[in-house]
Amino acid sequence: MALVCASFFLQNTAIAAQLVWTGDFEQGMASISGTSEADFRKKLYDEGINASADVQTTGGMSICGTPRDGLFAGRNRVLEGGSGVRVRAEILSHTPGAFKFDWDGPEYWVGISFCLAQWPQGSDAHTFFQIHAPNEPAGSTCDFAGNALAIDVAGDTGMISVIDNPSGISEGGGSNSNSKVVYTYNLRNTMGRWQDFVFRFHLSTKGTGYYTAWHNGQQVASESGLVNVNWKDSCGQVISSTNSSGLHVGIYGGPNNAGPKTIYIDSAKIAEGSNGYDLVAPGGAVQPRPEPPSALTASP
Repeated sequence: MALVCASFFLQNTAIAAQLVWTGDFEQGMASISGTSEADFRKKLYDEGINASADVQTTGGMSICGTPRDGLFAGRNRVLEGGSGVRVRAEILSHTPGAFKFDWDGPEYWVGISFCLAQWPQGSDAHTFFQIHAPNEPAGSTCDFAGNALAIDVAGDTGMISVIDNPSGISEGGGSNSNSKVVYTYNLRNTMGRWQDFVFRFHLSTKGTGYYTAWHNGQQVASESGLVNVNWKDSCGQVISSTNSSGLHVGIYGGPNNAGPKTIYIDSAKIAEGSNGYDLVAPGGAVQPRPEPPSALTASP
C-alpha cells in the first residue's frame, strides 16, 4: 500500500517516527500505474518516444544487477539523445496525489536508493530527486519556484542542494531558486552500484528549519536555523499553499545531451516524527547517527 496507516505516540516528549508512505515497487508495474493503490504515478515527457518508466527485476537490470531490496526496482529512462529536447523521466509518490510536506510542520525522514546504469559521456540533467515547490496557477507571472531539498546534477557531479533564504521570496527561474549546494559526489564513480540516501528535515518559514543528509550510511551535511522554503512568490506575495510536494524521482531536466540514460530506483520511504533513521534507511534498520557539525560539506 502506498499510504501506511500509523498511530503516533509520545516518547521522551517527542513524537516517535512512524512510516507514512512506502514505495518499494513490489507490486510490479502496478506500483507506478497512478491508480488509488499505486505507490507512484508517472511524470514523463513524450512517453515511449523520449522517456519511459517501468519496473524491472533481476536479469533485466543491466550493470545494476539486482534490486536494492525485494524482487523489483523502478527504472526510469531517457530514450533519445541529442541536444535541445526537454526531458522528464520521473515518477512521483502517490497517496493518491503527491505526498505533502507541511511547512512549519513535523520532522520528516526520507530514505531512497538509486543505481545509475547508463550515463554516456557528455550527459547532463537537472535533478534525480526533488522535494518540489508548490505550482503557481497557470498563466501566473509570479513564480513559486524552489526545491526545498534536491539531488541535483551537473554533468558527472551529483549534488545535494537545500534552500537557505531568510527573505522567503522566490528568485523564480527554476528548481534551484535560492538553493545552495551542501554536498557533492562523482556520478561516474557510482555506476552500477546502489547509492543509499537518507534525509532528516524540518521545513520552516520562520527560521527554525534544519536538515541532515546521509550518503551510504555516512553523514555528509547538516544545518539548522534556516528558512528552507520559498514561502513568498517572485513578486513578494505570500503563497497560499503551505507545503512542498514529493517525492519526484528519476531524470529531470534539459536540454538533453549525449545518448540514452537509465537510472534505477528502490527502497523509497517517508516517515514523520523523531528518530526515523531506522525506519527509512535502505537495506534495513541501522543505528541512528549523531548529528555532524553545522554546515558540513564532504565528498566521498
